[in-house]
Amino acid sequence: MDRIENNFPDKQKKDSSLTIQQEALLRGMMQKNGKAVTEYAIDKHGNRAYSEAPSAEQIRNFLEQFKGDPKEFLAYARENLFSIMKDAKLPVEKKKERVRRYIDAYFDLMIRIDRKTFPPSGQVCQGVPKYVPDGLSDMGSDPKTDPQGRGREKIRVDKKKIFEQSKEMFYQIFSQDMTGVDSDRLKDYIVKYVSYFVFAKMPYDRVNADPFRGADRSIRLHESADKQLAVCRHHALYAQVLLQAFGLTSRLLKCDVDFGKGYSAHVANLVRINHKWYLLDVTNADVGKNGQGETFMRELPERDIDVKRQAHEWELRRNNGEIWKYRSRDNMFYRIMDNRKS
Repeated sequence: MDRIENNFPDKQKKDSSLTIQQEALLRGMMQKNGKAVTEYAIDKHGNRAYSEAPSAEQIRNFLEQFKGDPKEFLAYARENLFSIMKDAKLPVEKKKERVRRYIDAYFDLMIRIDRKTFPPSGQVCQGVPKYVPDGLSDMGSDPKTDPQGRGREKIRVDKKKIFEQSKEMFYQIFSQDMTGVDSDRLKDYIVKYVSYFVFAKMPYDRVNADPFRGADRSIRLHESADKQLAVCRHHALYAQVLLQAFGLTSRLLKCDVDFGKGYSAHVANLVRINHKWYLLDVTNADVGKNGQGETFMRELPERDIDVKRQAHEWELRRNNGEIWKYRSRDNMFYRIMDNRKS
């Protein structure tokens, strides 16, 4: 029987073995167990260990299932990370330190799974991906479609860099004891936290983000955060990577938006909470009662769904009473069949 780490090699590391934290999280996903972090044994040397590793066939089956629905398995990792804070035997500071170790391990494990399941091919992605893996490159755009001949830059996703930029946010969220908080309230909290984080990290800057444009340009998504030059496509893609890492059902939404001046191209996100789809617009924050920024997230009624249509249009009210219109570019991820699965 192969050791578990033999099935998840990392050519970039001299020591590619899995840590005890990674093995616990991986087992949790494979077994669909949200409490796997506590299910290890102590060996004769006093070290935490597992008595038997999954077979190579079991791991192949897991990777095939992961490829079909990554969110389902990453949700078990989320449950395991939160379960650390429910351990009554550990003092709070010890729990927080343990959470950090597990999250660091989780980031590395996610990238390894991505590389095994969605091997980087060097080709660009055509269309809207259901799941954004490490190393994904999107199409960019044809400069002929832009009146000024600029086109849109190709964007490559480097999850290691993105996780380095966002790890403090993950520490903050998972260091809270969510005992007694139901799943839907937790998801709502995470979505809003991610939205605040992304916009603060990447302020909207349509004018200065233009140097990224051009069909001959290629950037890594984290560069947009480094330079604090971002428009809606950077916000939506960055948020999608983070929401996935939390095991949430979410999709990129290519659309057009009209806030009273006619339609213009836009990218937002769809998120799934309590068996309902919500439109999340990271770029266009709402204004709360205290005048502070507030996440703009609105439910999209199920009655609006028509599988025969290739696009949908929604009129969504903002806190100040304005009605903004969103028109989807396609119907790929807003279908009744998808809704039945989550």
